[in-house]
This record gives sequence, structure tokens and C-alpha cells, in this order.
Amino acid sequence: MYIRKCFKYDFSKLSVTLTELKSPNFEFYIDEVNYEEIIQVLENNPKKTRRILYEISQQRYNDELYEKLRGYNNITALVYKGKTNMRVYCKEYKQHNKKIVAVVAVHKKSYKINKNLKSTLDLISKYEYTFL
Repeated sequence: MYIRKCFKYDFSKLSVTLTELKSPNFEFYIDEVNYEEIIQVLENNPKKTRRILYEISQQRYNDELYEKLRGYNNITALVYKGKTNMRVYCKEYKQHNKKIVAVVAVHKKSYKINKNLKSTLDLISKYEYTFL
């Protein structure tokens, strides 16, 4: 187990906020170590990020936007297909409200999980967070 810090993400940083997210039923945090890289992915793709956050607020998993990874307990991915083909891998915590921690951004080159990605996901599963 590895203890890490994460910081709450301010939804107002997106160019347009969704009214459904003004009092969301989840909290979204970003890992301290990969903060800048993840912020760049979220804020460089505001429309896609808003759609993803909306799906999360509706308690839905969708392989095109917010997928739950098979074989990994509590690990999900924000899906950014297209030119960048990025995934922001997250760890979910279900306490009073759902808490989602964006851990790392990765360029996904294929549908399958290769050895490097498997190693990253295995490491993420061992992380525990201090919520700041």
C-alpha cells in the first residue's frame, strides 16, 4: 500500500459548467504527482470532460466516456478518443459520496492492456489517498 496526496478539482475551471454538476453526488480529485498532466488533459478537452463528468454524476459507466476496467477493482478510466487517444486512469472510493481520484494520464495505443499498462494499473490498485 502506498499513501499519496490528492487535491479536489474545481469544476468551475471548465469553460462552461453543467447545472447538473453544481451539487454533484461525487467528488473529483487529482493525484498530486501527476496533477499538471491530468489538468492539461481535462482542460484541453472541455466538451469531452463535461460529458464525462455528466456521465459520472448520473452514476453511469460508458466505455466511450467513463469505463470500469474489467479485472481491476475500483479502477476506472476517463476516455478521450480521437487524435490524442488518452485515458486518465482513476481510483474510485465509495464512502458517503463517491470519490474519484484521477491518478495518471496515458496515451492508449491499442484496445488491449499491454505489460506496461498492466504494471501501472497494478500499482494504482495499491494506492491509498489523503484527500486534501
